[in-house]
Amino acid sequence: MPITSTSLKVGHKGRYEKKCSTCSVKFVATYPSVQLCAACKCRQVFWGKYTQRLHQRNLWRSDVDKSRERARREARAWRAKLKREMVDAYGGKCACCGETQIEFLTIDHVNGNGAEERKAAAAGSGTKSLRGWAGSPFYDWLRKQGWPQNGYQILCFNCNCAKRQNGECPHKLLALVHAA
Repeated sequence: MPITSTSLKVGHKGRYEKKCSTCSVKFVATYPSVQLCAACKCRQVFWGKYTQRLHQRNLWRSDVDKSRERARREARAWRAKLKREMVDAYGGKCACCGETQIEFLTIDHVNGNGAEERKAAAAGSGTKSLRGWAGSPFYDWLRKQGWPQNGYQILCFNCNCAKRQNGECPHKLLALVHAA
C-alpha cells in the first residue's frame, strides 16, 4: 500500500528515513513521530527506570531514617523517665555528698555486691552475658522488683567511683575527721 498523507493520518505504518536526535545516526522508523534510534531508545528506557528506582529507594530510605530517628527520640525519653523514677524512688540525691543533678547520679549497691547480683540476674533470665545489666536495663529490672530499698542507694558518680576504689567515699572519711 502506498504511503500517502491520508494513510499517515489514519495511523498506517510505513518506512521513514530518520536521523536520531541524540546520536545523529540514520535509521528507519515505522512512524513519523519516532525521534530516537533503537540504541538511544533502550538507553532512555533503562535510565528512566533506573532513576525511577533510585528515586523510590531514596524515598524509602528517608522514611526509614525518619522512623529510626523517632524511635531514638522515644527511647531517649523512656530512658530519661526511667532514670528520673529511679532517682525519685531512692531519695533524689547522693547519699554521701547530697548532689541532686540527675546527670551525675547513679545507683549503688550498698554492700558492693553488684557483680554477684548481675550474674544471678543474668542466670535467672537465661542469658550468659552481663552486658545488658547496667544503666536503663538495670533500672527497669529494679522497677519490676518494686524498687527494693534494702541494698541500694543513690550516689553521684564521683562518690560511687571513690567507694569502689577505696572501699569508702572520701566525704565519709572527711566527716569522720571533722567529727573527731
